[in-house]
Amino acid sequence: MKKHWIENIIAGSYAVALHIVLVVLLFIGFGSDTKKVIAPAAVDIVQATVLDEQQVLDDISERKARLEAQKEEEKARIEAIKQQEIEQKAAKEKAELEREKEKLRVEREKQRQLEAEREKKKAEQKRKEDDAKQKVEAEKKRLAEEKRLTEE
Repeated sequence: MKKHWIENIIAGSYAVALHIVLVVLLFIGFGSDTKKVIAPAAVDIVQATVLDEQQVLDDISERKARLEAQKEEEKARIEAIKQQEIEQKAAKEKAELEREKEKLRVEREKQRQLEAEREKKKAEQKRKEDDAKQKVEAEKKRLAEEKRLTEE
């Protein structure tokens, strides 16, 4: 138990000594005046130029004119694009109309050919019927002639 007491006293002594050293260092740190070094301000050398008021006004008007010209160019470009789109749309519509006309023409041609084919078939049928009638007439005449000849 004595050993514990001695160890505690030694540890306490170390703690007190350490605190004393820290307090002394703290006072020394606050007590000393440090000399502040003031650096001279950096001087920027500026070269001044005398401006003519008329020249400034001319520059401003020139810039305005350039901006106005750019706006006009942009407006003209947009107008040209719109015009081109309108022309393309008109060309597409014209091409579509041409396709429709061609389709209609082909359809009419087809109808005309079908009608001509029907007429041709009708004429052929009539011719065949006429031929058949003529053959029947000729046969009747032949039979009548034969009958007449046999009667004589």
